[in-house]
Amino acid sequence: MTNNSRGGIGHRDAEFLNIPHVDPYALTEIGGILTSEHLNNLLAVDIVIDCHDGTEKKEKLLYFMRDGSVKILSIQDLLVKTTKELKYVHYLLKWKNKVCKEWSDIILSTIRRRFDEGRNFNGDYTPMYLNLKDQDVEMQRGTAVKEMSFGMKQLILNPDGKEIVYLLVEDHNLSRSSIQNLRAAIYQINEEDEELRNLKERLIQILEEKEEKSLSNFLKMNLFYQRI
Repeated sequence: MTNNSRGGIGHRDAEFLNIPHVDPYALTEIGGILTSEHLNNLLAVDIVIDCHDGTEKKEKLLYFMRDGSVKILSIQDLLVKTTKELKYVHYLLKWKNKVCKEWSDIILSTIRRRFDEGRNFNGDYTPMYLNLKDQDVEMQRGTAVKEMSFGMKQLILNPDGKEIVYLLVEDHNLSRSSIQNLRAAIYQINEEDEELRNLKERLIQILEEKEEKSLSNFLKMNLFYQRI
């Protein structure tokens, strides 16, 4: 796939007038306003090949939701997404492989084109995480703090906020961390500290392993889809 794929979201002649006005894969109820809480229900995204039509294989975007469900989208489906949702999907995709980066770049170019055309801009998405009270809390970039407590290394997330999350940094504890907390730590770690920079690399690896498990489970249950 390239940014000039015929009829795709990144094609220079892409038509916006003929696309549906209703999002069939909306993260909200019909007519609802998209909020950060809705976006935080989207845990991960990935790209697969749809092999239902044996003569033409197409790339599809998977939404892995917090409730365990999976939404399957085409490039065309992204055209009716709000800028806010596109920004979050771009954020989730950018850590991945080459094809995911291509989709990520196409999404980013679409956001920029909308902004240049004076379309309604819904603002930046601030990533969130699920705290110990099962509440969604906004992340603060570069604010994670490490400390020792009872002989154990901890990473404190959102230290200046009302809600504080402690992430134990021993490897066996990190592997049990939720996707939300892993993303929160990755987002909030300041890479100027060498130890934290190394920890961030490990967190990204664990996050990728969790996302790979979700993808593998999906492919086992859906034989007409393949890895890219």
